[in-house]
This record gives sequence, C-alpha cells and structure tokens, in this order.
Amino acid sequence: MKAFKRILFLFVLFALAVSFFPEKTDLLWRRADHWIRAVAESLTFFILFIYNDAPVTEEGVAFFLVAAVVFLSLWGVFSFKAKDGKEGRGAGSTGKAPESSHDEAAEIEYRYVEEDVVKHFLGIYRTQLGVRSDAPCRFEPVDGQRGTFGVIYELGVLKGGEWQTRRLTIGPLGEAGTQRSHTWFVIYDRYIVVKIPPKPLTDFNAYIKELVYGNSLAARLAPTECVVPNVTVIMELLAPNRTPSLSATEIEKGHVGRLSTNAAYQKHLMIGPSFAFFMDLSRYYFLSQVLEDIHISRKSIEEEIVGHPHILWDLNDFEGRYGKERAASAGKISAVFDFFEEEVNQLLVQFGISSSLPIFSVRSWFVQYLAGRTIPTTDQNLSAAFMDELNTQATLSMAEHAEAIAAYRQMIHDYLFKKNTVKTRAMIGSIVTNLLDLLAGLNKRYIAIRDIKPDNLLIAGDPENYPSFLTSPTEFKVGIIDVETAAYLSMGEKGRIEQPLLGGTPKYATPSNLFGNEVIREHFGEVARILRLQDWYATAALIFKVVTGKDLFEDSAQLIPEVLRILSVADDDSGPSVYEYVSRIYFKKALAEFDEKITKHREMLSAFQIIVLRKNQKVLKTEIDFCKMGLEARVDQLVEAQTFFQGEKNTDTLKRASSQQILRLIDTWKKKSITSDQQRSRVAEAVRFLRLLHGFKVQFEGIARFSARFNEGGMKVSAHHLIHAMFQTVCYSMYTRVWGELSGAEGFEATQEVADETLERTLDCEKTVSVAY
Repeated sequence: MKAFKRILFLFVLFALAVSFFPEKTDLLWRRADHWIRAVAESLTFFILFIYNDAPVTEEGVAFFLVAAVVFLSLWGVFSFKAKDGKEGRGAGSTGKAPESSHDEAAEIEYRYVEEDVVKHFLGIYRTQLGVRSDAPCRFEPVDGQRGTFGVIYELGVLKGGEWQTRRLTIGPLGEAGTQRSHTWFVIYDRYIVVKIPPKPLTDFNAYIKELVYGNSLAARLAPTECVVPNVTVIMELLAPNRTPSLSATEIEKGHVGRLSTNAAYQKHLMIGPSFAFFMDLSRYYFLSQVLEDIHISRKSIEEEIVGHPHILWDLNDFEGRYGKERAASAGKISAVFDFFEEEVNQLLVQFGISSSLPIFSVRSWFVQYLAGRTIPTTDQNLSAAFMDELNTQATLSMAEHAEAIAAYRQMIHDYLFKKNTVKTRAMIGSIVTNLLDLLAGLNKRYIAIRDIKPDNLLIAGDPENYPSFLTSPTEFKVGIIDVETAAYLSMGEKGRIEQPLLGGTPKYATPSNLFGNEVIREHFGEVARILRLQDWYATAALIFKVVTGKDLFEDSAQLIPEVLRILSVADDDSGPSVYEYVSRIYFKKALAEFDEKITKHREMLSAFQIIVLRKNQKVLKTEIDFCKMGLEARVDQLVEAQTFFQGEKNTDTLKRASSQQILRLIDTWKKKSITSDQQRSRVAEAVRFLRLLHGFKVQFEGIARFSARFNEGGMKVSAHHLIHAMFQTVCYSMYTRVWGELSGAEGFEATQEVADETLERTLDCEKTVSVAY
C-alpha cells in the first residue's frame, strides 16, 4: 500500500497546486468544475476496471493513477491555454482599460434583460445616497401600476437602518434590428435612452472614441436636432457640474476627464460586461409615441372603453356618443355581461364570499376585461387567490365571446378614427413634410443614417403646445436620436467612404444594409448613392406608417434575418451569386407586398396631399430624375435587344410608345392564330417581351409625371404618388438589371396566356413584323 499512498499523495498535491495557482484567478471555479468532472470520469473507469474482474494490485492501481494524473495534466494545460487565448477578464473598476482583443466579454453573447438595466440604476441610486457598495438593496415592480412607457419599479436601499425608496419606469424601445444594440427607455429623474452594443464594449478608450464619433456626426448635422450618447447623462446624477456658465460641450469634456482619472465612476457607465450608451430625451418626443397618439392604437381603444364605464348600461348615453346605428353593439355586449356576471356569482359561492358584492364592482371588472386588461390581485379587499381565479375565468369567458368583443372594439376604433380624422389630417401632413425636410438635409450634409425608424427619430417643438404644434410644419422639426449606423458620405483619407456598422431594423431595411462598401461598389457602382437610398427606402416605409398607421414591409421584413444568416455563412468562394440571390428573394417579396399594400390603402394615401418645401425640391428631383433616366435607358436597351420588331422605324416607334399602346399591341399578339409549336413559342416570347416592356413603360411614365411636378411652385403631391416614386427609385437602383427581371413576364405561362382558342390567324414568325396599334 506504500506505493498507492505515495501516488495518491502526489495526485492530491498536483491537484492543489493547479487549484491554488491558476493563471487567472477568475477561472478558478471553471478549473474546479473540470477537475471534478475529470475525477468522476476516472473513478467511473476504475469501477468498470474492477467490475470486469481484472486483477487489482498495488502496482496496477499506481499505474492507473499515474496515467490519470498525466492525462489530466495534459488535458488541463491544453484546454485552458486554448480558452485563455480567446477569453479574458471583463472590464473592472481599475484605472487601466482592459484590452478588448483579449476580453472574455467580447467573445460571449450576454443575454440582457430588463432587470440588468434596473440593477444598474439601483447602483446609481445607492451611490447618490452615499452608502457603501455592499449596502443591502432591492427592487421590485409596483403591483398593479404601469407607466406610459413601461413597468414601474420601486428601488430600495437600506441606509441608517431605514429603507430609502424611489421609483423608476422602464420599457423596451422599438424593434430589435439585425446586429443592433439592446435598447430601453428609462425614466429616472429625466427621460433616458439606454443602448447596449450587441458586442460588449469593454475598453474605456474605445468607448470614448465612439462617443466622439457620434458627436462629430451631430455637429455635421447641425442645425438638425440630433441627440447622441454622452457621459453627462449619468455623471450629472453622480457628480453634477457646479459651474452654470459652462457649455454642454465643456461639461462633457470635464466629465470625460474625471472618468479618465477616477476609474471608480466608470462602472456606472457599464451594464453587464459592456459600457452602455445613454441619451437624454427630456426635451423631445419620440416619433413613435407621437404616432401612437395620432393613430387609433390599442391603447386608445382601451382608454375609450375604460373612460366611459357606465355607457353600456345607459342606452341614451350610448346612442348619444356612438349613434343609434351602433346600438346593436351594446345589446350584444350586454348579453356577454350577463354571462360574465353569472360566472362571477358562481365564483363568489365557491370562495364563500357574500353575494351582496356591489353590482358596480362586477361592472367595473367587466369593463376592464372588455378593454383587454386584467385586474390587479388586490381589489375590493378580496383574496389574491380569488382575484387570480377571477382573471382566469374572465379570460375564458371573453374567449367564448371573442367575435362579439372583437366587433365591439372595431366599432370603437371606427368611431375614434372618424372623430380624429379632421384633427389628425394636418398633423400627418406636417410630419411627412418634415420627414422629407430631414431626408433632404441629410443629403445636403453628406450623411446617411441607415436606420431611420419611428424610435430613432424625435419631434422637437414647444412642449407647452403639444400636440397642437404638429398641425404646422414650421412649428416643429423632425430630428435624429441615434447615429449608431450612420455614415459620412465624404471620401476619407484613403479616398473611400469609411465602412459604417452593418445592420438595420428589418421593417425599414434592405439587403444592402448588410452589404459592405466593397460589395456595394462592385455591384452598384457608387457607394454613397446606395447608402443614401437606404434612407429613402426607410423614409418611404415610414411615410406609409405615418399616414396609415400600418407597416409597409411587415412580411418582407421577416426575410432580413434570413439574409443576414445567408451572408454570415457565405464564404469567399460564394462569389457575387450570394448577393444576387438575397436581393432577388427580398425584392421579389417586397415588390409584391408593396403593390398589395399600396392598392389596399390607395384611397387613404391619395387623400393626403403632402407639401414639399421649395428648398427640398431640388434634392428630391435629382434622385427621381436619375431613376427616370435609368428607366428610359432600360426601355431603349430592351427594344434594341429584341428580335421581333426589326428595323429602325419599328424600334423608334416602340421606344416612343406609351404603356397603353403597348397594352393594345399585347392584345393583338395574343389574338394571333398559330399552327405549329414553333409559332406558339415565338408568340409566347414576343408577348413576354411586350409585357416586360409595358412594366418599364408604366414605371417610367409614373416617375416622369412625378418629376414634372417639381417645376411647380408650392408643390403638393399625394402620399400615394410620393411613396410610389420613392420606392421605384430605390428598387431600380438596388436591384441591378443583370440579375434578371422581378416583374413583367416572369410569371408568364404561354399555355395559359397565348395558346388558347382566341387565336385568329397564322403568323409567319420569320418575317419582320411591324409595330401595329
């Protein structure tokens, strides 16, 4: 047994040496985990060794342990070396900034949740109170209360034996974008936007560099309102500036200097493993919130129902507000209430509660459920168990009468829409006018935001006159909240535009948002123009949203994550085909959805006449004319390449023909008689060409009519024509013709369109056919 004891002692000594002297102390727990699992595996092997009746001697046991020690040593050395090459420490509170290239946080995907942000502000509150960092603290949502923007939390810190408390409101901001930050809106003394980069940013100097870049773009955008991240938002909560004469820029520089010399403050700018970006929105409104106020949202319907709780039981009041023609809706909902009341009475009996519960309580509950809400678990001094069961039963009851409830809510929607139409028409027109002003301003300043959406735009106007100031475009401005993906379109030192962050929000992005500058240059030529048109595409979708309250590219947006996935796994051998492929699948879907949505909402879009300010007309016309010239050239190329109508006279006639004349020509060819498969094929090809030509003629004529309007003073244009022209400009520029055609004859089937019994005469396909109308 002496040999066994010696080997066992060496084994334990080796394990202790590795455990107590790791290269990085924060890897200790992971090393212990590896050792425990390794020992367990070794013991399992040893048990199996004995189980198979192998002779067990001291020498055998010693040999086994030596082999295990050698194996575990090699395993530990190689595995931890490999991991240490990729992982490191997260940024701490020391003054030395960690190197991001050796940062473990930069290699993992941290799953941020709302509570991470709440904890961050809880730490700020604790510092503001002047208590130790290890002082007991807590946070919890306030039961039964919800703020306008999200959940209300109560923060608590134990100071001097008593709990000091305050409240905070937080909610997610907008939709997640591809390769984009995690974003929340927080109300903590002021309105704050919190953005956390998708890849943890742990180097303080790199963080400051990002802030400086954002401020440089904001300076270039002046006088356009632009809110970019800064450290002042948080530092003013911890160490406020005491010199009122300093400018905002000077205050920011002072705080940056303080952070550089006092690293203890840096932790208040970090959430999880990453530095976060903070923006103060106290003086502005989100465009997304403004649109929610203008349009009939679910919240508006809820407030209308809850705001008139008695009206269902007073027919005169109901008819006075909603009209006699809607009285039937009240009758149907009364039947639903009778069913609900019976369910509540049964529940009261089940819980042994007096049936003398006031009727107004039951009605109040019903109105809340009718509005789509639930009841807090503490109401009428009833038990939480009863209230939970009430919510459950009410949900089931409402589901049983879903059709009647949906019809009632739709009736409320129609009432509110009609009521607000006159008031909101001027607001919507003014917002669109200023969106075009913003787009033109970006062009003049050589900047592309590349992520225009409601949550990234602000409304700057007199808060005391909100929302009335929205009725006049001169009383407010549309500004920018974030420049995370923005690009400065001027050539840099190397004679090329710097590569911006790739990404965007799917409902407002194109595949080109995910293409690098080199790819754009290879496929489209001018990088600046494509980056600029990414803003055009987003603005067209946003104008549709402003006018209708609906998303223009809701279905197409689902393809953007798939485009990102395809591009992320594509290798160098994929070649240009991968960019053609993702562009084809996206724009084919987008074009179909665009036609469907524009047709569906044509009446509403046509009713809104948008003022295009004189100062912005030239910028917009230049881009539109570029598209017009491109479409005209495409028509000429199609005509020159065809073989059906030969001769200079025929080609000139086709080039000058209108879309209506081409339609008549298509009809003539479809009525031709054929006697052979060769003739059938020839006719099918001719009709396919003519249909394709007709599609380009329609686009060209629409763009030409729109362009001609810019010559008028005080230009007004319908939202329908505006969105159509902007989309066609983007589509023509971002889907190059060498990839094939998206519309026209692509879905044409000769057996259905040409080879039918309406053919009237035989066609000699070898002869030159003149153009006839």
